[in-house]
Amino acid sequence: MCGIAGFIERDRSAKAEATTLEKMVEVIHHRGPDSGGGAVVGPAALGMRRLAIIDVAGGDQPMRDDTGRFWLVFNGEIYNFRELAKDLESRGVTLRTRSDTEVLLHLFALEGADCLKKLNGMFAFAAYDKQENRLLLARDRLGIKPLFYRLDKDRLWFGSELKTILADPRVPRTLNRQALHDFLAFNYMPAPLTAMKGISQLLPGTFMLLENGQESIHSYWDLEYEPDHSRDEAYWIEATRSGLEESVKRRLVSDVPFGAFLSGGIDSSAVVAFMSRHLDQPVKTFSIGFEEPSYNELSQAKIAADTFKSEHHELVVKPNVSELISRLVWHSDEPSADSSAIPVFLVSQLARKHVTMALSGDGGDELFAGYETYQAHHWRNQYRKIPKVLRHGVIRPLVHAIPPSSKKVSLEFKAKRFVNGSELSAEQSHYSWRNIFSEAMRDDLYTSAHRSSFEPQPSFRFYEQHFERSRGWDFLNRMLHVDTRFYLPNDMLV
Repeated sequence: MCGIAGFIERDRSAKAEATTLEKMVEVIHHRGPDSGGGAVVGPAALGMRRLAIIDVAGGDQPMRDDTGRFWLVFNGEIYNFRELAKDLESRGVTLRTRSDTEVLLHLFALEGADCLKKLNGMFAFAAYDKQENRLLLARDRLGIKPLFYRLDKDRLWFGSELKTILADPRVPRTLNRQALHDFLAFNYMPAPLTAMKGISQLLPGTFMLLENGQESIHSYWDLEYEPDHSRDEAYWIEATRSGLEESVKRRLVSDVPFGAFLSGGIDSSAVVAFMSRHLDQPVKTFSIGFEEPSYNELSQAKIAADTFKSEHHELVVKPNVSELISRLVWHSDEPSADSSAIPVFLVSQLARKHVTMALSGDGGDELFAGYETYQAHHWRNQYRKIPKVLRHGVIRPLVHAIPPSSKKVSLEFKAKRFVNGSELSAEQSHYSWRNIFSEAMRDDLYTSAHRSSFEPQPSFRFYEQHFERSRGWDFLNRMLHVDTRFYLPNDMLV
């Protein structure tokens, strides 16, 4: 997993203190049990905990170049580091290790923030140029790796977890009431907000520069949509298949044992299928099941495991939620209400007995329109052709009379959501099908003192921003854009 932490003083003449850095790094020891380190470089303090994946012996951090000018702490993996290494060597760079960390360090030294355009990977890193007193903070395109920061008049803090920043006693702990308001709408904290006032998340596909005390934030990537109707279906099937296979193949570069989480769905099964093609031994797969049938996917996972002849490990659990909650809260740092955190925690615990790293199928639904909300949009257009008097006077009362169910995403739940959301605009319909507490429901929840303590902004504003960015696209792709840029990094990838 790995984790980074550190800070830099705005005043170049100030010297960063090592004791604060030590506290920040120690609080994320769980992210990197293999090694850790820190360095104070004038006004900058850079720290790291490492879970060694590539070049176990040579990839320790912080890493600096031979001159001592450039420094790096890095959480993640650069999948195309071998190609980048060849390019660096052709430009006269001598590499001392086989690590992607060193490749990234030299790429930053040569190209600064422009190096981000060349990276194929998942990452959060801090790179410091001592001579220019320039700190670069960067997060990968889709926000797979987290990165938090706080900026005040004297200092910039950063870290892989919010608790790294709170480890400095100088940082105030003040609840962000707007973030709490938005959390109740989504079940997760929407970046760039966090539960703590003054602490933010760096958005996916962006970087921050602090240069001689002056900060700026820049976007370096976003999704683009340019339909190409000149190719037939057979071409796109093969392009998709080869693209997925190459993506999986790149992730198999590792010096430690690894496996895959397997639910039996199309996405994780596809990952295991391609892994089995490129490994000379059976894929180690891991699945968690529950006694409640609507939540149990072990039978599907077993079919996939048998098909690809994996070394399959499964466990049916009765999780003691009261014991798990305190651990999950500590790791989450801030409110998070996605119940899948429990099985993900448990399957990770199972997998760690056998492997160091595991692949999963996250992102498949956002690429291939797998969520039922996309189908709901199609049926919304048909539903709205029914006269309003029948929708409001007959269908809606009948649907709301259906008794509640405890089953996972029950028909009753979906029907009520559908008829309510279908009356809104297309953009607001998509938001409403993901919304937990409406603005009115949240207002009813609040005490008068809480309600008077801030002026809440409508949570739909996040969806509105992304829908505006994709204006002119067909609506399915606009929904995919919103979910890839907002829902995926803020909920599923967390």
